[in-house]
Amino acid sequence: IVLADQIQDSYIAAFDTASGKQLWRTPRANLVGGYSTPILWRNEILAAGPLELTAYALSTGMRTWSVPKMGVMPMGSPAIAGDRIFVNNGAVPPFEALSHMVNGGHKKDGKITPDEFPDPSYKEAVRAIDRAYGNGDGAIDQAEWDGALKLMNTLNTLVAVRLDEHQPAEIWRSTKLLADVASPIVFEGILYLLKDGGLLSALDPETGDVLWRERVSDATGGYFASPIAADKKLFFVAKDGKTSVIQSGKTFRPLATNELGEDCYATPAIARNMLFIRTIHTLWAFGSRN
Repeated sequence: IVLADQIQDSYIAAFDTASGKQLWRTPRANLVGGYSTPILWRNEILAAGPLELTAYALSTGMRTWSVPKMGVMPMGSPAIAGDRIFVNNGAVPPFEALSHMVNGGHKKDGKITPDEFPDPSYKEAVRAIDRAYGNGDGAIDQAEWDGALKLMNTLNTLVAVRLDEHQPAEIWRSTKLLADVASPIVFEGILYLLKDGGLLSALDPETGDVLWRERVSDATGGYFASPIAADKKLFFVAKDGKTSVIQSGKTFRPLATNELGEDCYATPAIARNMLFIRTIHTLWAFGSRN
């Protein structure tokens, strides 16, 4: 299954793994764009896209249902626990962070042009923001970006949905407890959300009530890797390779922090009673020697 959310010609498609033959392809609305990986539920594909959560039949790609009023730029994957799905739509970056991302923040005129974005979809977004919130000079500055950001941030939200084959329904939502890139995770009846800076929130998945909110040790950097869980523990790997372990539960109990010494962008994996972490130069395997 391939999901491609972009400014133009967005689609979701299925391919046969043996032959590579395309089995079906379904167009999606051309909105701002999304980065969320779709997940499976029963015989449906659930895709968190701009402004809506959409379900597609696994066998045909037919759109079966959708839930509206989602965020404008989902990044992490939704999390499923039983008949509940939790869709997080992280915040759009501020202009300063955007400028550093595309040109290192070195330009003195304080503007970003469409050609500075390698992604064609971003180029179209920059032009659209300049037309709607700017002076039409073909570039955007902080005031123009902030004008668009004010609207986009009001739409970013964490939404809990009760899954039903006929009519899924929203249970609760929060506009304050948002993760950034890292996906949410539900483990042993608790929903966990991790923000950049290592701020971890534990929520009651039924109500959205906050059980606790603490900083994960001294790991204060950014997080691209999503949290994983096993053996009543949760594992968090920061961009700088700092790895934190906490005890799962209704109270915050940090267990350990370890330094890998290399940047990490990939979510760890668990297999054969071992924990695998891929940093930029090394693949690490952790487990018991016996």
